[in-house]
Amino acid sequence: LKGITPIDDADLTRKDYVDNAILTLASGKYTPTATVGTNLQSATALSMNYSRVGSVVTVHGQINIDASVSGEWSSLGLTLPVEPTANFSGPSDAGGVVGADEGGLSGRVYASTGNKEVRVTFESTSTAPQSIGVAFSYILE
Repeated sequence: LKGITPIDDADLTRKDYVDNAILTLASGKYTPTATVGTNLQSATALSMNYSRVGSVVTVHGQINIDASVSGEWSSLGLTLPVEPTANFSGPSDAGGVVGADEGGLSGRVYASTGNKEVRVTFESTSTAPQSIGVAFSYILE
């Protein structure tokens, strides 16, 4: 029960308090489905890692991409390892970053409003196939 402050010591002996204080903990690997969006010829998500603590899910992994035009913004969608019960209501329901070792590629990850997936956007730095890293979190509601 670390991190949960009881009102008094007697709370620690009450079954209803302990039952309600326990967090859902999970972790594992999953391979998301990548949906090609703007300025991409292809996008393939590799196996990604995730962890869940309570209602917060954190994900990190790699995506192989092939951009159509260098210097243009590209986008794709990714499915989630633990699906929220309702669609995201706005972009800030999820957040994260995108990067690559080569060429200074960077971007962001945000919730796809009205859906149960995230959008990955970045400025393409090459038309050659490359691997990008993503890391993001979202809250289950």
